[in-house]
Amino acid sequence: MSRSVKTAQIGMRELLVSIADSAGTPAAAGPDKYGITSVTDLGVGNYLLILKSPASNSKDLFLKGWSGPADTAVAATAIAFDRITIQVTDLANVAKDADVSLTIGVQDSRYEV
Repeated sequence: MSRSVKTAQIGMRELLVSIADSAGTPAAAGPDKYGITSVTDLGVGNYLLILKSPASNSKDLFLKGWSGPADTAVAATAIAFDRITIQVTDLANVAKDADVSLTIGVQDSRYEV
């Protein structure tokens, strides 16, 4: 007699997004730009990204990686279900506007298979 075994799985999404701010007004670009509803400039190097499809909880949304100019650092400063705030700085930790590319990880609700 065979029985089915169910295990909990977590769906994972990645959003590959660039924030273009060299023109003065930040905008989402890149392959997954349509996964971002809006980008708001909160100050020098400080950006709020609103996701179109939120995570199931705030622990399931994270900044997985980033790239930008050699003298640039990026950190997530606030995370909620549908939004992530990032701060861009130079290597001396001074805020600056820069074009950066982000990989945002989203774990979706658990499901059984």
